Order: sequence, then C-alpha cells, then structure tokens
Amino acid sequence: MSDSPAQPKRFQRSSTIVRYTGFILCLGAVILLTYLVSIDFEINPLVIGPVAIVNLPLLGVLLFSCASPLLLLIALFLRPIEKRGSIPWRIGRALASALCTFVATCTFLCGALVFVVDEPYLLEPASNQGDRVLIVEHHFLLLSSGDIYYVPSGSIFPEENGSFTCDDSYSPVNAGSYSLTWSDRTAHLEIWSDSQADPMVPWSGHLTPNS
Repeated sequence: MSDSPAQPKRFQRSSTIVRYTGFILCLGAVILLTYLVSIDFEINPLVIGPVAIVNLPLLGVLLFSCASPLLLLIALFLRPIEKRGSIPWRIGRALASALCTFVATCTFLCGALVFVVDEPYLLEPASNQGDRVLIVEHHFLLLSSGDIYYVPSGSIFPEENGSFTCDDSYSPVNAGSYSLTWSDRTAHLEIWSDSQADPMVPWSGHLTPNS
C-alpha cells in the first residue's frame, strides 16, 4: 500500500523525461536538416559489400523526426490524469506537443523527399581486383544529374571522379546506355543517351584510384 502514492509520481517523472526527449529529437532533426541544406546535401555515399548507402545523415533526420511525435504520444498516456495539472498547463503542453509534432512531420517530409530522389547504382562488371564504379543519380521534377565514383576494393568510401546532367528525368543506368570496361584497375566508362526525347551530353573517361 505504501508504494501506491509513489507510483503516480514515477509515471509523472517518466512522462516528463519522455516528452522532453521528444522535444530534443525534434530539435535535433531540424538542426541536422538545416546543416545538410547549408552544405547543399554534399554527402559522400558509403559502399558496404553489394549495398550502396546514400544520404546517411538523412536517415538520422528521418529517425529523429519520426520518433519525436511517438514519444510525445507516449508521454501523454504515461502522465496520470490526476497529475496533469491545471487547464492552462494542459493547454500549454498540448500546444507545445502539437507544434513539435507539426515541425517534426514537416522535417520528415522534407528529408524523405530528398532521400527518395537519389538513386545509387553499382555498375557491373567489377574489376578482377574487386574495384567497382558507383553512379548516384539525382532526380527532381524533370531535372536529372549524376555523380560518378570509383570504389577501391576493400574500401567503403567511394572516390568521386566526375558528374553528368540529363534532361526529362532521363536515367542512363536504367536505360542501359552505358559501357564499362576494365584494364587492370583502370575503369573506362562511357555514358550516353539512345533517345532524342531524353537528351544528355555524353560522358566518357578513365577512372583510377586516388592512391
């Protein structure tokens, strides 16, 4: 029986901790997204085995902005009804939670938009030593571009070697309008467009490791 009065206080403290954690995650998502915007989303991809990961910090933005409203909802149910305070306090907490949820949702949508317009492609074939060529295409409305990376064998950090632009959201990798051959560890890559409706400036070059 002696534990009963203390139990609502424990739930009240837990509710406060969870709610402020939700506020902090929302603020962290906004700060991280603002930083990424300030550097024009210049984020180098990672290659782990057969998987290329782009925009890794954006995963943090999406995770934080998604977790924040959930924590605020959990905090609401953790606080006992008799401990929710006066009407002005309830209104204040509700408005703060609603504002935080709105900001977190907008941040999530902005981060998701940027995340889905980048498509990574590890081209075939690889060199005999295991070196790869990675292309990350960027699509927004009818604008398209791509960054070309050399991925040394055994490294998860690709080395940027060039870029190209396209019109009408053309994807040369999906269209198969590229050629990749190897001479030892030197890659010769050619990219072009087979369609007059999807023009692009042809790109060709030799890719080698930086070291």
